[in-house]
Amino acid sequence: MYEHRVAIGDWRPESYPPPPHHFPDGIATPRDFRNLTKRLLERGYSEQTTRKILGGNWVRVFREVWGE
Repeated sequence: MYEHRVAIGDWRPESYPPPPHHFPDGIATPRDFRNLTKRLLERGYSEQTTRKILGGNWVRVFREVWGE
């Protein structure tokens, strides 16, 4: 699939390198994604910045476009 996406121009190897993909310890699978919040806070990100990283900016845009 990777080679096909590169060949048709959907992906660029410079932006999306080929497999194998490496993930940070503790968030290697979607099941582990909940650990991302903990890891960001442990690395010194503020709660506000962490909320933004986890989608807060999208929530703000959705509220502005569609309302509460």
